[in-house]
Amino acid sequence: MGVAGRGWRVPVAMMAISMLAVNAAGQDPAPKKDTITCKAICKPQLLFQPGLIRTHIISGPRVRSLTTGAVTRIPGQTSSLIVFTGTAKTAIPLTSVFFNVSWLPNATAHANPFTQYTASEIGAQNIRANAPAFDIGAYVSVLPKTKTDGFLTINLQVADQYSAAAQPNDQSDYTHKLDLTAIGDWSLFSRLGIPYLKNVDVLTVFDYVATGLPHKGDEVPLGERVFLDDAHSASLMLQLSFPLAPLFPKQ
Repeated sequence: MGVAGRGWRVPVAMMAISMLAVNAAGQDPAPKKDTITCKAICKPQLLFQPGLIRTHIISGPRVRSLTTGAVTRIPGQTSSLIVFTGTAKTAIPLTSVFFNVSWLPNATAHANPFTQYTASEIGAQNIRANAPAFDIGAYVSVLPKTKTDGFLTINLQVADQYSAAAQPNDQSDYTHKLDLTAIGDWSLFSRLGIPYLKNVDVLTVFDYVATGLPHKGDEVPLGERVFLDDAHSASLMLQLSFPLAPLFPKQ
């Protein structure tokens, strides 16, 4: 799956991630005690990952208001984030597949995307933009915990994100987008000797949505503003990761 006209990008990225995995595995020839072998995909693990997200951490695009003519830059915003992730290791060394559902409980929108009524028109303080997003893809551990004494893993992730439409020519409420992510998975609590914190990790996540966003000249929302730059979605997240169903030991 992929964005229309760009469907080749996700499979090509997944092939690249597999090559990185094989290369990383070749640098660590000694098998570890907790190495998991399976024919294709191993038993899954379910994770609950609440946290915070900061959007437009590099630079938001400039937009011009169609009512006032004022030019502004879309600012970064900090919102709460809730993610449920299912992940499973594969027979390819250091490579896993995953699926997650995420949403921003406190995000707001100019108008309800389905009825088009604004907050002022319905007597509300704001409209909650709480539609979930879905990701499915794969990641490779370019720095596994076996090389950091169980303290840190760095994963590179590629996914097909299915989220709310953002371009003027989108023909559905949700569209596919290429999502690229770098994740630092820190086992900060593993040495504290507290049983219920042993498997809780801290995640630092850099996320970049590469396709499916407004381009220069696009009018989004219709009648409200026009983009003067291509939109680039670069976000930084800080999350806690709680295993809800730890079906296999950590790598």
